[in-house]
Amino acid sequence: MADNIIYLIASVLPFLCCLWWTITLFLEKLSGRNQSPAAGAFLNFVAVSTILYFCHFCHFVFPNSTIATFAESVWIFCTLSVYPLFGFWIYRLTNAEPGRKGTAGFTIPAAVILIPSLVFFTISVVFTIAGVGRKWLMLAVKLFFAAEVVFTAVYGIKALRTYRIVIANFYADTEGKELRSVGTMLTLLLLTSLFSMVSNLVGRDLFVGSVLLVIPSLVFTVLLYSISYIGRRPVFDASSMQKDLIQEEGTDAEEKQNTEEDRPDVLLQRIWHAMEADRLYLRQGLKISDLALAVGSNRSYVSNCINNNLGLSFSDFVASYRIKEAVSLLEDVSEGVSIESIGWKSGFASRSQFYRSFKKETGMSPGQWLEKH
Repeated sequence: MADNIIYLIASVLPFLCCLWWTITLFLEKLSGRNQSPAAGAFLNFVAVSTILYFCHFCHFVFPNSTIATFAESVWIFCTLSVYPLFGFWIYRLTNAEPGRKGTAGFTIPAAVILIPSLVFFTISVVFTIAGVGRKWLMLAVKLFFAAEVVFTAVYGIKALRTYRIVIANFYADTEGKELRSVGTMLTLLLLTSLFSMVSNLVGRDLFVGSVLLVIPSLVFTVLLYSISYIGRRPVFDASSMQKDLIQEEGTDAEEKQNTEEDRPDVLLQRIWHAMEADRLYLRQGLKISDLALAVGSNRSYVSNCINNNLGLSFSDFVASYRIKEAVSLLEDVSEGVSIESIGWKSGFASRSQFYRSFKKETGMSPGQWLEKH
């Protein structure tokens, strides 16, 4: 009796986890608490995951039944949908205007990403009605699923990397803007797929009627809960940057024609003057448009000048000046002055970015630097 209860709980646990998050995300979107344009895409991903694990529940609780047979076709659709939906969510996060060419170099058409899932679902239903065996179909599903995993991983990594380059060339302070949590989620999702593949190789039938089902159930529940919890939190994304760009329209000469003053060597001298003489790097929340305005140029010229001539992103360029400022302050630091205040006075907007930039520049933390000097 106890084993039956444990088995039933293990069968339904991943489904209940996804259902909880689907309802939570839906209510938050309905109430307007999460206004991110990407929120709907993530809700779709979690909702399809909920249906997927309901199919798992049917397979383990009603094996060899009509319900389980129909659920198998739905399972195929959902299995081949979750990764495209997750990839589309990343696309929405890293692109302010869906439908245009994406940061990774191509677009993901929202209207067609589920077509392969629908094709496999239709074939499965036809085979079921006709009484045809689905051995080769299931093999094709597994191979296609593996290809989706690889594609989503490659696309996700490339899209996030390109997005971070764009962010680093617009904001001096990138803390909280780099979508690091999405990278963590992608890793967790890959772990989920890896465990799913291992379970499929072992064979789902091994777990039917066995309390061994507790093992994959707990693993999937923890991973799914973690993915949903992280993804639920609002993040700074491409649409947020787009709002900043719109607010700053007209603050720099973006349409300005290239002149003699915009030659890289001349422009670089003006950039150095703004940073060293005017100490523009001390301004918190500094953007590339602020520097462009200070030197009488536009964002594109200034960004390209720093990238091509110095081999640095705008963020790293500003950080190098802030670290020099921090080092000079640390050399004359008096007792009772906190290291965090040094970072603040140097222009950094957060403790974590100060520590990370300081270690990147000097190879040690501010505290270690003080001990050695």
